Amino acid sequence: MLRRILATSALVSCLFTLPVRAQCLDFADGFGQEQLGFSTTTASVIYDDGPGPALYVSGYRLGRSGLWRWTGGVDGWEAFGPALSTLPSEMVVFDDGTG
Repeated sequence: MLRRILATSALVSCLFTLPVRAQCLDFADGFGQEQLGFSTTTASVIYDDGPGPALYVSGYRLGRSGLWRWTGGVDGWEAFGPALSTLPSEMVVFDDGTG
């Protein structure tokens, strides 16, 4: 009896399920590296250094090659650390367990 009820409910749910549609109907290229002021980006990572998670990007921006942190301010980006002669191709977060 239980199998019959489960089979019937599965059949009914399959018959009355609406098709799923994508939310974006068109591709928009308005959020590329050029629109963010970068001529080159090589890697990105999200890292929480205390005040909350932030996006870090390695790239070439405003004549400077290095790491940049998204601040959400007027310009949105601030240089983080020294200028780099070679950009990293990958960035990862390392937790040494000290808090």
